[in-house]
Amino acid sequence: MIRSFRAAAALIGYRRDEVIGENVKILTPEPYRSEHDGYVDNDLRTGEKRIIGYSRLVKAVTKDGAVFPIARSVGEARSKNRRMFTGFVRDLTSRQKMEDELPQCRKWRRWANSPAASCATSTIS
Repeated sequence: MIRSFRAAAALIGYRRDEVIGENVKILTPEPYRSEHDGYVDNDLRTGEKRIIGYSRLVKAVTKDGAVFPIARSVGEARSKNRRMFTGFVRDLTSRQKMEDELPQCRKWRRWANSPAASCATSTIS
């Protein structure tokens, strides 16, 4: 259940009052949304940490339904008989865009270093 929602509000597009009290899975698209509670339950039941304490590259969904890549980390804190979890989210949209463009850049670099590029350059000048 979401108890605090500050920095991610602008990124996700929800107002604080729209998410307080909701399950954090509303911020994730399918199939992650349906699987979320099972992953957390497994961590808590078995003690084998697969989500808690780790950073993962996953997808998030904005209020208007746009899906985008994030790095998500989940931390755990204990106080007396209470467990709290903190989620950290980093938007990876610009990183994903660069990675998507990398093959095209490599292709252009190979072409620029090829004999055909030299011929085209000398013909143009």
